[in-house]
Amino acid sequence: MKAKTPLLPDSLSNVTRRKQEVLADIRRQRSVVQRLGEELMQPLAPPSSRLEGMMRLLNRVATAYDGVMTGWKLVRSFRSKG
Repeated sequence: MKAKTPLLPDSLSNVTRRKQEVLADIRRQRSVVQRLGEELMQPLAPPSSRLEGMMRLLNRVATAYDGVMTGWKLVRSFRSKG
């Protein structure tokens, strides 16, 4: 983080300069977020072995089961309160 700037700028040129700094920070952060999002959403490489394919399938099944059980617990908790 940069050093804190004073809350009340001295002149319009300081406001303009600070605005440009903030916009540059926003652009940098946007590019980082976009790059990380692309890395997360890229498709998986094909499994290198049969065992790896089976492990991916097991992981997907476990994730689906976890989602269903969480949903079921939420439904039961909402029904018991209502």
